[in-house]
Amino acid sequence: MGSPLPQILLVLLTVACARGAELGPVDDRPDVPDGAPPPPPSDGLSGPQGGAAVEGGSGGLDSGGSSTSGIGGAPSDDTTGGTGGVGGEGGSSSDCTGVVCADGCACVADGAAPLCQCLLSQTSSSVPDDYVACAAGLQQAENRYFRFFNLAALGIPSDFELSAARFTVFLAQSATGIQPIEVKLYEAGAPLLLSNLQPLSSATHLVANGSLSEQLANIGGTVSAGATLGIEVRVQPAAVTGNVLLLGVNESNESAPGYVVAPTCGLTQLTTFASAGAGMYRLILDVIGSYHP
Repeated sequence: MGSPLPQILLVLLTVACARGAELGPVDDRPDVPDGAPPPPPSDGLSGPQGGAAVEGGSGGLDSGGSSTSGIGGAPSDDTTGGTGGVGGEGGSSSDCTGVVCADGCACVADGAAPLCQCLLSQTSSSVPDDYVACAAGLQQAENRYFRFFNLAALGIPSDFELSAARFTVFLAQSATGIQPIEVKLYEAGAPLLLSNLQPLSSATHLVANGSLSEQLANIGGTVSAGATLGIEVRVQPAAVTGNVLLLGVNESNESAPGYVVAPTCGLTQLTTFASAGAGMYRLILDVIGSYHP
């Protein structure tokens, strides 16, 4: 056992980061005056409790359920992926007659050929109420969040064209009022290691100060038929002490695990939330795109 490592901040759960970091207290959500930065992340496994209100963001958050946000079920350690909810099979256009799209996808007319438009999600709710993040003492550290979707297992038979990634932010606060966040698209090989992720595209998304917001980051790219799609949201280390950018999580059902990489906390490879000591929390990270059936 080495010296204690900086810890993963986690609401309502006091468990240590990899290799035996000391436990910290559970804090209540800090009061953040208007125009003032919040207290920086503490040096323990703690974090603010999420509130019930939803504000800000690029769109309204839905409450999940079987019809729009994915299928629930017990978490698994595979990369089969889950399904989101923009519809099911068929559509109103004659071009879609007899067309069956994968779960989470709906058929629309695309000129002479039908197109299946999809929202792929692995969680049964997209409403954030907590966060999981790594801090280096009083400074927010690098946090990389991933989900993987096996296209063949989802019933997607052709190339998948990504158009956006959807995620949530529990809290964003900086003196400048805005912070950049990086989104990356991959094709993932087996086993799931960083070295087996083939980069396809990347985009920078700007997050404004606020809390409990939904973010829609535009990012394009083509994932080959039969491949496993990997999506990453990277939160860079805080440029100024007191800057905070925390991705949202919740305790909904999920059909496949989320992953985190946080070198400052000893997580140098793709690590499931469960293996990082955050097994009760679900990363909210979905992909939006389309394919030709």
